[in-house]
Amino acid sequence: MDSSHIFHNFLREKKIGGISSTIPDEIGRFRNGVPVSDDLIHIPDIEQFPIAPAEKAEYLPENELKLLFAQAQLEAIHADPATSNSASSDIVDPILEIPGEFDSIEDFIQFKRELTTVYKKRSDDLQWEIPIGVCKDPLCLNSTAPGFDYCLYHIPKDKKYQSLGLVTKCQARVEDHECTIPCSIGQQKCSFHRSMPKEANK
Repeated sequence: MDSSHIFHNFLREKKIGGISSTIPDEIGRFRNGVPVSDDLIHIPDIEQFPIAPAEKAEYLPENELKLLFAQAQLEAIHADPATSNSASSDIVDPILEIPGEFDSIEDFIQFKRELTTVYKKRSDDLQWEIPIGVCKDPLCLNSTAPGFDYCLYHIPKDKKYQSLGLVTKCQARVEDHECTIPCSIGQQKCSFHRSMPKEANK
């Protein structure tokens, strides 16, 4: 007699294991139906987790995004003149000078041409059909969006300016000179002239 047989005999003596002579009362309880539906555990067809559904992000319309972007760009461009204590109320256009790192106008022009070439190569690398350019304003080195001749700072000079629908001309006049700084749609004056006293903006 092996140890396994001895072990099972011991369990039988202690009435452990084997076939029980006692049938539990729960057996056959629901054989003829369910008298109390609360006795059942309801399992949903689709398992539900106690996790709140993720909220869908709300996106602004494309036109509104363009307008907000243009406004932010305009505010950034004119932030310094608008907050400068030394700004004069009779200045219409910003005073532009050739950057000091150029010894002559020829060096400046050559640098601007080389910058145009660099933007053209980068546009080709990005496979853009219309390349980024350099602003055609004589003393400006800002980049232009594809298809435009002037940067955002000098956008009123661009031939596509009227069709943009994002910016408009500043209505301020100083000594019968029109301001060329663009302002966002819904504003009558650019951020520079909005910061000036009312008597200086006529």
